[in-house]
Formats: sequence, C-alpha cells, structure tokens
Amino acid sequence: MNYNFGLLEALIGEANGLTDNLREEMLEKIYNLQLQIDMLTGENIGELLERLNDSIQQALTAAQDARTAKTATEEATA
Repeated sequence: MNYNFGLLEALIGEANGLTDNLREEMLEKIYNLQLQIDMLTGENIGELLERLNDSIQQALTAAQDARTAKTATEEATA
C-alpha cells in the first residue's frame, strides 16, 4: 500500500495541467487516507506490512525445511 501511495504521490507531482492548489489538495487527501489506515490498524501500515512479510517468509522457510526433512526421511528408509 505504501508503494502505491508513493506512486500516486509521484504521479500527482508530475501530472500536467494540475494547478498547485489541486495538486496540494490531492496529496493532502492521500496523506489523510494513510493516517486513517494507521488509526484503523492501530499502528503504522508500513510496520504491519513488514511484519506480515516476515511471517510469510518464516512460513515459507518452515515449509521448505519440512520438505527437506521429509525427503531425507524417505531416502533414509529406502
């Protein structure tokens, strides 16, 4: 989400035909949306996404370790 917000901010900053007031208003709306998400989650959305990614990586590592152990067990019994 933060990546998408950053992308929106960059696109708004580079958009042709926008008045400074409109550009500023659009960026303010994005900032307010980020704050609301932070309030709803009770924490910074970036930190929440980092923890989620860490959990996913740990689960993938555990699954790979389990596959490796299964293969080793199968080879040992063969």
